Amino acid sequence: ISEKTVATYRERAAEKLGLRSRAELVRWAVEEKLV
Repeated sequence: ISEKTVATYRERAAEKLGLRSRAELVRWAVEEKLV
């Protein structure tokens, strides 16, 4: 998949989770034990 596709998925996930930055998305993933 392309970089743009990944960026779009990341943006949509952050929006649905109410997160404003990539750092918040990473923190959420760590807290949920996804990474």
